Amino acid sequence: MAFFLQQGYGMKQLNEEFANKFSNLGVILSPRSLQRNTGIENLEEHSKKLKKKGVNILFDPQFYEPRTNLEKILQFPYFEGLDYLTLEFNSQVASKFSINCLKYQDLTLQTDQLIIPNIYSNSFNDDWISIQEYLIDGGLKYDSSKKKYLSLPLGPDLIRNKNAFDELISIYIQYEDIDGFYVVLKSPSDYLISDEDYLYSVLDAFTSLNLSGKEIILGYANQQSLIYGAAGVSIIASGNYRNVRTFDPDIFYEDDTNEDIRRRGIWYYDPNTLGEYRPQELSLAFNRGLRNFFDKECEYCEMLLSSDQPANIPWNEPLPFKHFLLELRKQWLDIATIPLDKRIDYIISFFEGVVENNERLRSKGFRFGRRSFNSDVIESTLNALYAFKSDRKYDLKQLEDFSII
Repeated sequence: MAFFLQQGYGMKQLNEEFANKFSNLGVILSPRSLQRNTGIENLEEHSKKLKKKGVNILFDPQFYEPRTNLEKILQFPYFEGLDYLTLEFNSQVASKFSINCLKYQDLTLQTDQLIIPNIYSNSFNDDWISIQEYLIDGGLKYDSSKKKYLSLPLGPDLIRNKNAFDELISIYIQYEDIDGFYVVLKSPSDYLISDEDYLYSVLDAFTSLNLSGKEIILGYANQQSLIYGAAGVSIIASGNYRNVRTFDPDIFYEDDTNEDIRRRGIWYYDPNTLGEYRPQELSLAFNRGLRNFFDKECEYCEMLLSSDQPANIPWNEPLPFKHFLLELRKQWLDIATIPLDKRIDYIISFFEGVVENNERLRSKGFRFGRRSFNSDVIESTLNALYAFKSDRKYDLKQLEDFSII
């Protein structure tokens, strides 16, 4: 198991700092993370710097919305000559596009593994499956000894449709020449998920993929994604802003002119409760004698938690991002130390501990805000885990522990 950084807007310095700090780091580079009016050579140079530091590099082609109007995505060379609005995306065109995409990853960025592009879908339909087959065909035709992962960008309606989702997973299992999957899932809610059927379906699917010998990289992860350590997921990747902690295909099409405004807000991630809180909320809690409930200091949050008035501390970006990613990485790698056949019990115990921590704070009159790991989320998470453990307890003993770095 390993933890990757999902490159978001303005993460170059953070990527390089973490690369200096950790020896087993990976970074998933992103076309959309380029700053406005910045050329692709900027990303290529960043890739070279990270490679020299020993970072495992992946590149997300972000072909989720083929009719995108974002120039920062369209400027990449594998889009050259592709006019999706007027061109029939047939087997020949799609295959060539996929080959060019892998060629760019392999020869220009020199990524350690290759990601085959794929289109986002929220339903199981023949047209989507056909285009997917064309893209896979091209990806497999590209001659390389590097591992190849198929991008799986899936919507919540598809995952909730049990028959369709089961059929889709059975198709993926049969792709013998694909080493694994780079999975990005659109949440059925804004961020954290309180749908236990959805969570169960994802756990179930990941287990089936792992048992078939496929490695799983889960992109756009957040603190709730820790549950997938019980289902054989090799890697989770997360980033700074929320749009790289939860997948939304819309951001790969719409105009992002006002993106800077939408991103603003300083939040402290508490690994004890899995919630995120504003410094003002911490100040009130500390003044009421609740400081000991927030006792996991790291190098990035020490100045905040050691103050009597966190609201008055200039704890600005990127410190909250570094703190979140440092803590999430630690939590994920803690799971990796547990034997595979015992991880489900460890993760259930971990989330039950979150319930206890939340209840202790609640009993002291602490008011959980809109970014808390609320009771609906935690109950749905635990319900899914208990059902998953009961239904697949024998399969869980057969899971394989993959790691690409």
